[in-house]
Amino acid sequence: MASSIRGRLRDLGGEATWTSAPGTGCTVVLTAPKDLEPLAPRRSA
Repeated sequence: MASSIRGRLRDLGGEATWTSAPGTGCTVVLTAPKDLEPLAPRRSA
């Protein structure tokens, strides 16, 4: 799962990082460029 998320974001010009250590939990940071075209239409609520 982690490699597919990382690869997809890299393809879009962003990145994904995971940081963890015993006793401190896990931090996940996902970044992507703001100028991306929508990948799929959004559903209205």
